Amino acid sequence: MKNPVLFLASLALLTSGCGHTYYIPNLQNIPLFRQAGDNMFVISSGSGVGDNSTMLDIQGAYALTNHFAVTGGYFSTNQKGGDEPETNFSNGSMYEIGAGIYQPLGKIGSFDLFGGYGNGKQFHQYTANTYDYRDSNLETGAASLRYNRFFARSSIGLTTRIIDLALSARISNMNYYDVNAHIDNQGYEYYTLSRLSGLSCWWFEPAVTLRLGYSPVKLQLQVSLSKPFEENYPASTILCANLGLVFSIPQAKNP
Repeated sequence: MKNPVLFLASLALLTSGCGHTYYIPNLQNIPLFRQAGDNMFVISSGSGVGDNSTMLDIQGAYALTNHFAVTGGYFSTNQKGGDEPETNFSNGSMYEIGAGIYQPLGKIGSFDLFGGYGNGKQFHQYTANTYDYRDSNLETGAASLRYNRFFARSSIGLTTRIIDLALSARISNMNYYDVNAHIDNQGYEYYTLSRLSGLSCWWFEPAVTLRLGYSPVKLQLQVSLSKPFEENYPASTILCANLGLVFSIPQAKNP
C-alpha cells in the first residue's frame, strides 16, 4: 500500500462488525532472555480494534542455554457481530510451539530470532446481512475450518527489574484446510469460505511491548499491527491491543 493511513482506515471500516474475521493474530511471545535458566510465563487478554474480537493468550518460554530458548502457548478467540450476537459469532483456538536463539546486548539489552508452528481451528455461526457488489443476502448457517500457521519473529529490547521495552516484527503464514460450510442464501461469507480451502496467506506484523512492575511480576501491554502481503486475503484483525501479567523466577546473574 502506498498510503498506510488510508490502508488502516479502509480496513477498519471493512472489518467493523460487517463480517466475520478469519485471521486474528495471537500475542507475540517476547522473552528478552539474557542467560540460561531465564524463564517467563504470560497470561494476557486483548481485543481487535473495529471487529468485536477478543483474545486470550497463555504463553511460556525457557532459556535452555545461554543462546537457545524454547517457547509455547495457547490462544483462544471470540467474535460477536451485528444485532444477533447469539446467532452471529465465531470462536477459535490454537496451540503453538517455537524455538530460537538470543543474544544479550550490553548490560540490559537483548536480541532474538525465533521460529515456530501452530495448529488451530475456528467455528463460525452466521445470521447476518452480507453484501456483494450489487445485492445483500441474509446468510444463515455455520462453518468450521482448521489451519496451520508458521512464523518467524525477531525482537530487540531492554530489560531491567522495573521496566522492559521491546520492538518486534513477525512474519506469519496461514494455511487453511478442512473447510466445511453449510450456509443458506450464499453471499459474501460463503464465497470467502469457498476460497479459503488450500489458501496460503502471509502477514507482516510489527509490535511494541512494554512491561512495568518489579520482577518477578510485571504488567504487560502489547500493541501489534497485521498487514497482509497480498491484496486477495481473508478478513483479518488489523490492530490488536493486549494487556496481561508476566511472571518469572529470578535467576542468579552471570558474573
